Amino acid sequence: GKQVQRNAANARERARMRVLSKAFSRLKTTLPWVPPDTKLSKLDTLRLASSYTWPFMVAGKPENELKEAVNTTRLCGPTAS
Repeated sequence: GKQVQRNAANARERARMRVLSKAFSRLKTTLPWVPPDTKLSKLDTLRLASSYTWPFMVAGKPENELKEAVNTTRLCGPTAS
């Protein structure tokens, strides 16, 4: 009945969260200046990863693409709340 469906949905959500947590853990290990034992929230991990990858993303792009990227970052980038 409904309890069986709820239990199945809860199990799927727990599995989804385990996958997501592992992905964030792996992402954190790729940040060169973050010691392995550092506790970071998922949001902080995303912000640090974004600030780390930003120079690589914009390197070699034409000026018009850079302006568009800067405008996008202002709207939804690492410092937006």
